[in-house]
Amino acid sequence: VSAPVGALGRMVAHYVAMFIKEGRRDLARGLVLAVALDCTWVAVPLCVIGLLGSGWAAGFFQLADPWPVVATVLALAMVWHKGVVDSALNGAQAFFWSSAIGIVWSLVRLVVAVALVLIGMGALGAVWANTVAMLLSLLVGWGAMRLLLGRERVSRHREPGMYPYFAGYLVALVGYGVLANADTILVKRLFDPAEAGRYAVAAMAARAVFFLPLPIAAAMFPKVVSGGVVDAASRRVLFKAVLLVAVVTLGIGGLVILFPGVTLRVLAGQQSPDLAPLLRGLVLALGPLSFVVVAMNFELAQRRFIAVGRVLASCSPARVRLAPDASAAIARAMPNAEAAPISGAPR
Repeated sequence: VSAPVGALGRMVAHYVAMFIKEGRRDLARGLVLAVALDCTWVAVPLCVIGLLGSGWAAGFFQLADPWPVVATVLALAMVWHKGVVDSALNGAQAFFWSSAIGIVWSLVRLVVAVALVLIGMGALGAVWANTVAMLLSLLVGWGAMRLLLGRERVSRHREPGMYPYFAGYLVALVGYGVLANADTILVKRLFDPAEAGRYAVAAMAARAVFFLPLPIAAAMFPKVVSGGVVDAASRRVLFKAVLLVAVVTLGIGGLVILFPGVTLRVLAGQQSPDLAPLLRGLVLALGPLSFVVVAMNFELAQRRFIAVGRVLASCSPARVRLAPDASAAIARAMPNAEAAPISGAPR
């Protein structure tokens, strides 16, 4: 669900930002209403199917009753609309409201979870707390959007080309996901489960280096939207975003490289000194992906999908060419590992 919802949200943010830049807030609100209605046609059938199949799902997952499935289905049904509202606020550059909604969601989830657990609902209370928090944050976001985009009645507006933009962004997002996670997939394929698990621990800690700068790319996106023309102001915003990402990546990456043991203890909850060389190598390998995200968001904000393909393709050959040597390199970092040949022979 995350990839389609993410691509849909970026589509909404793009057109809302463009309409606001052109002074057409009525079209921005009309587009949000149209996309929200379209999401309803997707979410309602999925919700009905999930609720009708909750009993079977509870039996399949060996749950005592279907209520955890019901709570999860309702939360997933709201994810689509929450993605639309959050992205509309991002497109309007209402970063205060975006942060406030995140705080509301986290706070409500914590308070409701504690209250429900205390009255005896146990883990089920925590699941329902997430659903309640999702609903309240959606309502707060919708109210903030009406405050920013206007309360007057407007007709629904579907901009020509908006869903092809969604499809293009979805393809780019999937491509980036493959690029960012190819190492874990290869290790899982080539190494025994124990060593693959150790690699996953180090990779999880190293990924903090390129996850932390992601909000910078998200904040840059609505500031540089256009129909394909890059002006001087957009270039200045891009330069500032790259500079900020460099500072964050080098700062966080430097701390992880200097203190790998502390990083593993904090993020993974374990002390594994033998994983320190691997963690340092992964930080150096994954750090540049932060700049790939910035470049990809900048090109997608300009609707230049071919350029995005070139950005992703330029990052791929290195992984393809290095694939035959990947098992040997990882084995050097994990002395107990035994890798299978890259050709696919049995482990």
